Amino acid sequence: MYKEKTAEELFRFAIASRQAGKLVEARANLELSIDKRPTFDAFVQLIEIAVEQDRFADAAELVARARSLVERREQKGQLALLERGINEQLERINKEDGEFKKLVDTRDVYGLIDWFDLAPIKGAILKASKPSVRLVRSDTAKHSRIGGRPLLDNKTPWPETRDGKPLAFLCQIALADLRAHVEITGFPASGLLSFFAHFDRESEEEPLADESSFRILYFPDLDGLSEYSHPGQLSPDSRYRPVFLRPREEMSFPENLDDDALDDYPDGADAYFAFYDAWNSVPPHHRMLGHANVVQDDPIRASFLQARSLTEEDLEADEDGSLTRSLDSYKLLLQLEADQDAGLVFGDGGTIYFCIDAADLAALRFERVRAILQLY
Repeated sequence: MYKEKTAEELFRFAIASRQAGKLVEARANLELSIDKRPTFDAFVQLIEIAVEQDRFADAAELVARARSLVERREQKGQLALLERGINEQLERINKEDGEFKKLVDTRDVYGLIDWFDLAPIKGAILKASKPSVRLVRSDTAKHSRIGGRPLLDNKTPWPETRDGKPLAFLCQIALADLRAHVEITGFPASGLLSFFAHFDRESEEEPLADESSFRILYFPDLDGLSEYSHPGQLSPDSRYRPVFLRPREEMSFPENLDDDALDDYPDGADAYFAFYDAWNSVPPHHRMLGHANVVQDDPIRASFLQARSLTEEDLEADEDGSLTRSLDSYKLLLQLEADQDAGLVFGDGGTIYFCIDAADLAALRFERVRAILQLY
């Protein structure tokens, strides 16, 4: 016949588990023991386990709960000693969190490399980086924005799919804004780039596989442009709220480093992933040029293969390196992540990428842009 364990038995089992190094099991038995009959000794054991597991906030909460069980002077002294050590750890963590947050907020790439002990491969990380233009929210920007009503001229009809469905207006970028804030090459000095796309939520086909489902318009001059209202057929959830953007120059990094960079530093892969996550920890990542923030596969590589009707096997068989050189000329024209402020949402979350060959960008052949939508 099953007999429920007493608080004392659970406490003894917990002590044995802790001595055997089974901290999770010991913690579970101590919590059950306290539920049956709270004791000072059980709380002390639970506090010490929390400290061993670096759960200092939990440990501080347990100290507060244990105070009501203090009966003797030595218990009071024991609890005070534990509390002092816990508070020192919490102060250290708060200080480190503050230092870490400052590194992220100030985009201190060298500080973050040192933070994650990546000094042995610092050169490889910096070599793999690419300059990019981050588009961040601004209350002072005039023309560059997500959503709202697009600027169009009176000769350009609202873009539609080949079967007459209106495309949603995603974003427009005033190129003069870019040059006013960052050093940028390959783009025209002025004019407006506007991005449109149609997402068929009921289609089983690959999003944006039909080239008529997206459009990039370039207007050389803002004079003569005026805001156009959304077509009546465009659904309300495809009419995004205006969020104005300003450009900020920012380094970008690949999701993975080449294996050669890690040959002499086998622990570097995990540390680099942590660095990459920290660098990209403040969404949304609206970006032009540089490395893409990848959801699934590298969209720049995928766009290149799609544009050339190539496969990964073709790239692997590239003996003379000509395809690899051509791939290197492919650029991230624009990356837009889901943006709650604008109401810009892709399924349960995702990113849309527009990519172009550098020669097509220089020649203003925006009809050759490839678009890829990646969802989580």
